[in-house]
Amino acid sequence: MQERTNFSGNLKLRLPQSLHYALANRAEKEGISLNQLCLMYLSASLTEHYLGAEQFNRRLEKIEISSGSNEEKLFEELQRLNDDVEALKPLLFKELKEIFEKNIRSINDQMEALSYIYPIYYGKSKFPYIKTPSAKVVLRPYCSQYVDYKEVAQLVGSIPDISVAYGDFDYYIPIEQREIDRTRVMSIAINLYCRFNDLFDEVRKIKEILRNAEYENKAQLLVKPCYMYIDTEYYLKEI
Repeated sequence: MQERTNFSGNLKLRLPQSLHYALANRAEKEGISLNQLCLMYLSASLTEHYLGAEQFNRRLEKIEISSGSNEEKLFEELQRLNDDVEALKPLLFKELKEIFEKNIRSINDQMEALSYIYPIYYGKSKFPYIKTPSAKVVLRPYCSQYVDYKEVAQLVGSIPDISVAYGDFDYYIPIEQREIDRTRVMSIAINLYCRFNDLFDEVRKIKEILRNAEYENKAQLLVKPCYMYIDTEYYLKEI
């Protein structure tokens, strides 16, 4: 395999006039540049060897389905996913460093192309965010029960790097496919943002606190996969 440093990132491609015409028309219909369209197509063809943002989401969805209520299997699968993300980080950070050092004008195009290869999200900030697997503890109230958000937040307030919010929504599933009903809306999710190596212990602590407060009488206690965003600027400063 050749070294990445042997490639400039500029590629001149000869193609039939009819294909050039078809690509230009498709780009115009999509409202994007021809360069961006070609980057998208080329990147998408390589996704089986990488872990793009959509592939990452699909992995989380499969993990939830396959693990069910088996927490041991859930954490085993999340560990595999985390290992895959960690393996890609050095390559991603090297590419990002080169892109920002060269001050490439088409950064949006570059980030969109990279999102087919790496689990990143590029929004309004200068640097993209990388998705990493995590977990959340969900209190799904029984039909006649009510779970007090403020009380739950106070109970788990001593646990660092968490957020407590109403709603059990799986953001890795496309919005049109998500299950949204009253039970999910009234559920309370405790999302964890700790280091992955600490995830299992932190989940165990939260469950223990809730059980000691007898919340299992009011709600079903679930542990589900989720993800968190980490700003890549933090990592790039270390390179």
